[in-house]
Amino acid sequence: MASEAERHKLDILIKDIDDTEFEELIKKAQGLRGYDSNADLLLDTAKWRSIYHFAQLAGGYKPMRLPIQIPLYQFYAADCENVNLPPIDMVGGWKDALPDLDIHSVSIPGGHLSMMTDIDHRKQLAEAFNRALSKLIGDWE
Repeated sequence: MASEAERHKLDILIKDIDDTEFEELIKKAQGLRGYDSNADLLLDTAKWRSIYHFAQLAGGYKPMRLPIQIPLYQFYAADCENVNLPPIDMVGGWKDALPDLDIHSVSIPGGHLSMMTDIDHRKQLAEAFNRALSKLIGDWE
């Protein structure tokens, strides 16, 4: 998780980025052969704009302390979307934000999209939900 100072520096750099600038960045990346040369600029510009706005919202989120102590289950896609990325802690910053919670990371086969679109992956996700819910219910009884 980026520090507050790092996020602030990034916010200053890209504070007022508009669709034209996203398009320019994509074109530059294409010129450097670091981006699909057949990409639909309009679609990809909208995609990166959405990702940017989501990152802004997520980066500003401050979780509140939960009044009850229950385990937290995070289900994540096992297959990396980009094999060139370094491995990350699947719990992310949640352990820092909520140190008193028992956080469990549960790997689900597939990528970010296929874990929901592939029927076998959905079945495994449902089974993982059932195991987590059974454990939670069993702990309450």
